[in-house]
Order: sequence, then C-alpha cells, then structure tokens
Amino acid sequence: IFTLEDMLFHLPHRYEDYSQLLPIRDVRYGQTVSISGTVRSKSSRTVGKRRLKIHEIVVEDESGAIRASWMNQPWQTKKLDEGDRVLLSGKVDQYLGRLILSNPEMESLGSANINTNRIVPIYPLTANMSQRWLRKMMHKVVRHWAPRIGDAIPQSLLEQEGLSELSEALLDVHFPRSEEALKAAQYRLAFGELLLLQLGVLQKRAQIQAQTARIIPVDEGWQARQFAQLPFTLTAAQLRSW
Repeated sequence: IFTLEDMLFHLPHRYEDYSQLLPIRDVRYGQTVSISGTVRSKSSRTVGKRRLKIHEIVVEDESGAIRASWMNQPWQTKKLDEGDRVLLSGKVDQYLGRLILSNPEMESLGSANINTNRIVPIYPLTANMSQRWLRKMMHKVVRHWAPRIGDAIPQSLLEQEGLSELSEALLDVHFPRSEEALKAAQYRLAFGELLLLQLGVLQKRAQIQAQTARIIPVDEGWQARQFAQLPFTLTAAQLRSW
C-alpha cells in the first residue's frame, strides 16, 4: 500500500457479523454476539506454569451479567473503571460451567464503534500489524476520501443497471450498514472491474485491427520455390496469412 487509492481498494477478505445486540440473559454458548453493559468489576490473575496473565471484567445489563477475559492483554482493562459503559462483541465460550466472552472486541459505548455492534471488516494483514489498528486507519481514510473519488461509469449506466455510485460502494464494502448494503457494494465493485477489463480488451483489439503491415512484393516464381522447400504442405489458414 503506497497511496490513498491503494488503501481505498485494499478490501476486506471476510467479515464478522457483530450486528446483533442481545440482552445478556439471551446469549448462548457458541453464538457470536454483541452486548452492551456496565463494568461491575475488573480483576487479573496468573495461571499455569507459564505464568500467563488473565485480565477480566464483569459486565452487567438489566437482564444479567457475564464475564469477559483477555489473555496477556493488560491494555484491554487498564483504562476501565467500575461504572464505565462498554460494548463487547465476540464468541460466547464456557469456563467452569459459566458462559464467558473470551478475547472479545471492546469499545466504549458512544464511540465510533468500528469494532463492535456492526458487521466488522477483516483485512489481509502483514507482520506487526493488527486488525484493530488497520481498521482504525481504514475508517479514517474511507470516511474522508471515498466520497471524493471519481467514478469511471457514467450516471446513465449506473441508473440503467441499478448500481450505486463508486463512493457509496466503497463506504459499504469497508464498513457495511447491513448485509444487503454489503452485497450491493460487492456487486457494484465487481461490475466496475469487469466492465473496465472488457473495455480494455475491446480497446486493444481496435488498436491491433487499425494497424497495417508493410507489404513485401515478391514474384510468383520465388514464392513457389520457397513453398517447394518446405517439408510440409501449408494449411489453408497459413496460406491466408501469407
């Protein structure tokens, strides 16, 4: 990635659907859910021979409470205080017979919410780069620059095919408003790629057809002698080419 355009077209390769906000009492083992609540307590403990640190919080809403834990990630709970309102999104696990959220995504309630309570993009990464960091950078770039990008497809064709504009498609493919908006954005981008590819092929074909070859005059006797030396008979296509 070298340019802003590179970032705009560095598309997610999959998504996590955290859009279903549930009361805590309704979460079930194995579900991928989002919950919102108040931090009731936080704690840390050391486990195993490797002395791994588990950092935990208990979050409650009007329907119940659930524990969330992170392994060796002290920054997750460091700035939290009892009474803080948070959003958590992740898979519901089980520990000692109780439901927990293991290594969930967490954000403060009322923030931009690009990691929780929505369809969350998962990007191709490279070494020393986290999803959370890249997602934050992408959100800044996409939100500011996608509305400013030009569209190669004329408005009349967009309307004819029922397609959204490129700027809207980029916003929805990175940070979808809904499953339907995501599918429409992916279709729009695929349509644009295939259309430009086909136009490129047609343009190249027109350029080739417009070219003329230099005519090399030869007498029939010379031509006949050359053909006679060949160890095979020319095909009809070869004769036409000649």
